[in-house]
Amino acid sequence: MAPYKIALLRTFGVLAVAWLMVNSLGPGWLTLYRIASTGQLALAKITAIDPENHLGCSFEYTVEGVLHRGHATGCSPLGVGADLQVTYAPINPTYATTENAGQVLLNQVFVPLFIAVFVGIISAIAERKSTPE
Repeated sequence: MAPYKIALLRTFGVLAVAWLMVNSLGPGWLTLYRIASTGQLALAKITAIDPENHLGCSFEYTVEGVLHRGHATGCSPLGVGADLQVTYAPINPTYATTENAGQVLLNQVFVPLFIAVFVGIISAIAERKSTPE
């Protein structure tokens, strides 16, 4: 098989695995898109801190009388009982974030893409060097 075809297959393989992991381990692209496009703000109350986990905290927020719980990073210095602004999607308020959902979504799409392209370029160079002419 031609070196560029092998490199292309590896690139798509890395990209598929990365995008699958991103969407299965986190809230997923659809949830992040909904928050970024139609997000509503809510005031959450920090209920626990976890400074060993990326300065994380657990929080609670209420949407239409229903209590929801979440976790965020970087908020433990605020302390238990502090208020925290979160954004949720009205269609599914079970997940809320303290981060810019649009930026997180872009990172989840483009960072794996750049990594896959880099792997593909390195793979093509390695295949070309190992293939006799």
